[in-house]
Amino acid sequence: MANEMTNREIVESFYEAVGEKAVVGDDGVKRGDIDHLRQIFAEDIEWIHPALGGAFHGADSVINDILLPFLEKWELELDFDRYIEDGNTIVVLADYGGLYRPTGKSFSEPTAHVWDLKDGRIVRFRQYVDVASLWGQIEDDPSVE
Repeated sequence: MANEMTNREIVESFYEAVGEKAVVGDDGVKRGDIDHLRQIFAEDIEWIHPALGGAFHGADSVINDILLPFLEKWELELDFDRYIEDGNTIVVLADYGGLYRPTGKSFSEPTAHVWDLKDGRIVRFRQYVDVASLWGQIEDDPSVE
């Protein structure tokens, strides 16, 4: 499926899979379209997210250790500004907005997502965001050490 899409369409489909097409559990929390994510992620994907501890490797780790916990705790909306394409790299500039459920704190931050693709699959994701601001949303969450 991923091989039939352009690189931009693959990246857009990621946002749909964790956004409007995400599976919602009985508790009302989005879980993401995991089957689709597995189709568009390379098995050895590298996910670099400084706010979450740096780099994660492998599709299972990205899904289970990053995306599912993230979707459970954060209610997010992205306001996309632009997509910048250069070969197999897509840069997405956007504004985050949303709520951190455990503390009830809301936020709004600009972000840049850099996606690298190869053979129709996402091989690397890097996020650039104000880490201090995001940590300010979770500082009162007792589950975060």
